[in-house]
Formats: sequence, C-alpha cells, structure tokens
Amino acid sequence: MKISLKQAILNKYNLIAFLFVPIVSFFSWSLTNDFFLSISLKTGPNGISLSEYLRIIYSFFSYAVWGFSFMQVLLPLLASFIMLPYSREKRIYSFSYIREKSYTKAILKPMLRQLLIGCTVLFLGYMVFLTAGLVWKINPEEVLAHSISGEISCMRVFMPEIFGEFFAADNMFIFFVVDGFWKYFVFCFVYGLFSVCVSFYTKKDFLCLIVPTVYYLVFDITFSGIGQIDLGNGTVINLAIYAPSYPIMSGTRDWISIPQVIYPLLPPLIFSLFTLVREFAVKKKRSDAYAV
Repeated sequence: MKISLKQAILNKYNLIAFLFVPIVSFFSWSLTNDFFLSISLKTGPNGISLSEYLRIIYSFFSYAVWGFSFMQVLLPLLASFIMLPYSREKRIYSFSYIREKSYTKAILKPMLRQLLIGCTVLFLGYMVFLTAGLVWKINPEEVLAHSISGEISCMRVFMPEIFGEFFAADNMFIFFVVDGFWKYFVFCFVYGLFSVCVSFYTKKDFLCLIVPTVYYLVFDITFSGIGQIDLGNGTVINLAIYAPSYPIMSGTRDWISIPQVIYPLLPPLIFSLFTLVREFAVKKKRSDAYAV
C-alpha cells in the first residue's frame, strides 16, 4: 500500500497551504496599511479621500513587500506543514519497505515527491497573490521602479551575480516572481526537508512542526539582535547575514548576493544531509520511525 500521486497532490494539507498563502499575504498587506480601517471609515487619515489614500498606500512594490511581513514568521511552519501527509503515513512506509525490499525506494522517493509537490503548491499560492495585485493595479507604471525622469525609486538587489544590479528596477513583477520562487520553493524545500528529517528521530508529528520553527525563530532573533561584532583592528563580523530570515528578505534588503542567501540555509541543509546519509548509507539495521 502506497500514497498515490493523486493523493500526494489532492489532499487537505496542500489545499490549506495553497489558500493560506494568498489569504494571509493579503491580510498582511492590508493590516499593515490600515486598508480595512479606511474602508470601514470610508476615508483616509487627515481627511483625505478614500480613493486618494488607497492610491497612496498601494504600489506593487509595497503590496509584495508588506504582503510578506506576516509570512516571514510563518514560512518555516508552513514548509513543515506540507510534509505532514508524508510523516503521518509511517505505518504505510514500513509495509512498503517490507514488500519492496528497498528502504531507499520505499522511503526516499515519496519523500522527495511530497517535497516537490508541496513547494510547488506554496509557490502557486504566492503567484495567485502576486498576480491579483498586478491585475488590481491598473497603471502598469506602478510595476516599474523607474520614475518618468529615469530615477530609480526603489533599489533592491537579489543575486546580482546572476540578475544584475537593476533587476527590480527593470522588471519588478519578474523580480518578485524570482524572489517568490526562492522563498516559497527553495527555502521551503530546505525547511520541509529539515522537518521530515526530524521525523526520522521521533514518532511525534508535532515535533516535526515545532523543531524547524523554533530553530528558525531562536537563531533569527539571536543573530539579528546581536548584529555586528567588532573584533578590533578593523575586523567586523556581521552576524545578521547569517540569520535564518536573511535569504528571504530580499524585498527589503538593498543588497543580497548568492553567498548571503545560501549561508543561512546551510545548517538545516547539513543536518538533513547528515540524517539522510546516516539512514540510507550507514545504518544496516532499520529501527527508526519508518521501519519499525
């Protein structure tokens, strides 16, 4: 007995995750900009009209950036959530292992499949949010960072080694598509893998949700709070760039290079690779949560 491809795609966890991303992203933007308050009062602050206030608070850049303000805290939990269909079927995989005589095939293949499907679902949910904002704003110039005079009104750099320094200014929509793919697919893939690797050590599903999230929050607060450490002789170590949230904050950072987006992902990735090597290459007798 195995989880079919249809079950791996069409399940309540993927549906919840798909709806969660655009809904929470919209509420994130609207609440941080007093959108609902202005709608209820039918006027903006300081006596300006509602239509004028909505024009002021809405730009495609602020829509995409503020839409992520809540998600930056919830994303590790969401990445772990999409792996619950896999980790909750331990009893099925133990039977599959016995039947197939291949632990790697019975366990690793459906794990990677669920990761790819779940991360794709999250990215598609983000694209719904992003496209809705693009359609909502009638003026296409709002999607560009260049003013009429040619001045760059908002400068954001993401992997300039690949995309160049003026990526966001030249095509903001594509910038946020790439940015969203990194956040909702690549980042979530690493933390989803982190979550499922925790499941090799425990039969308690809630730990698979809590451990990656706690790791993310604790080290993010710690590294961001410490900031820079001056070692003297002009040597300064910036711990903030190693904070787990750093690689997914490209919408608000002026400069993020390839090393800066990779470094914070290395600890959970190293833990995951260590666990997979230990389970599939080193251990000879199966006695973990998936082969009891």
